[in-house]
Amino acid sequence: MLKRKSCVENKVVDALNRIGFLLHTTRVKVLGFDRLKDSYSSCPNFGLIHSELLAGNRRPNVDFVLPDSYLFRSSRLCIP
Repeated sequence: MLKRKSCVENKVVDALNRIGFLLHTTRVKVLGFDRLKDSYSSCPNFGLIHSELLAGNRRPNVDFVLPDSYLFRSSRLCIP
């Protein structure tokens, strides 16, 4: 039969639970990273590709994807 132990008696399990909570609530935010989304339209290298993908025309640009309005070629982020 299993018996419940309080946190004081079971410190290892309590610590593991707290680590999971900490990892879940930690975020990384890079300042200025959102500006990339606005820069694609005026970029001479990626402007046309970005506008075609926004319009839904993916056929000529099958290597590119646009998740969360960031332009990727395969798994690489395109920086204007």
